[in-house]
Amino acid sequence: MKTPVVILSDGLSKPTKSLSNVSSLCAKTHTGVGARNFSYTNQCVGGFTLIELLIVVAIIAVLAAIAVPNFLEAQTRAKVSRVKTDLRSLATAIEAYRVDHNEYPEGTDNPANYDPQIVAYLGPLANGYYTFRTQGAGGLVVGRDFANITTPVAYIASMPYEVFFKGGRFLTYCYRNAKITKNFWILTSCGPDNDLLAPDGKGNANSSNPLSTAASITLPARLADIDERMVIRFIEGDLVPPATPAHVPFFRQFLTDLTYDPTNGTISDGDIWRVMGDNSR
Repeated sequence: MKTPVVILSDGLSKPTKSLSNVSSLCAKTHTGVGARNFSYTNQCVGGFTLIELLIVVAIIAVLAAIAVPNFLEAQTRAKVSRVKTDLRSLATAIEAYRVDHNEYPEGTDNPANYDPQIVAYLGPLANGYYTFRTQGAGGLVVGRDFANITTPVAYIASMPYEVFFKGGRFLTYCYRNAKITKNFWILTSCGPDNDLLAPDGKGNANSSNPLSTAASITLPARLADIDERMVIRFIEGDLVPPATPAHVPFFRQFLTDLTYDPTNGTISDGDIWRVMGDNSR
């Protein structure tokens, strides 16, 4: 074993007095005070080998592969919970509005009657979107010329926005009220399956379901999976093709088949919805 040395500032070197100085040599550099300065040179410098670095990188990659999907799923679950809370709050506001006005707030698919930002975003699909009426042709103003759930009486402090819409805070949840019987309404969210702008939901997968946008023969069809207009027609008994009287007993099952179910996968097909009188959701 070589004896540790001290390198002096004049380039000379000498052995250390004892092996106990080895730890101090590996731990620090010291500058003396006086006529002749000196410093300890650390001769124990080491580092990670390439194999060690690769092992660390591989471990981090494995942990990331496990953590990231779980994080994304947790985000989706949180958004689903937020949607259900929003729909519950809207349902309370809608029912409170009915107590005062003896009817439900007006829903509309007329682009002239809701936020121009929604119209601009949806483009040719704007006529397939149902929501709360917030304005009117000829300069009608909500709260002054007609009422809704936010004004002139605030049955809800502000209108919640579609959680799964990534384009900004202006697209509200879909809302449709029964125009004939005036005894029913439905609220829907597109859910986490990213089919908001798909005019027939997920394509032809649900084409045999008369409540599905995929089965609609009207263009443009409703957005996402559930055709809110057809749901209302079932309730009012005002059926049009492809719905028939034979379908009526299966109404609830048809609606359930179009419902988002996390047991099918955190991001799976289906909408999140709430209807009048449904306190189980």
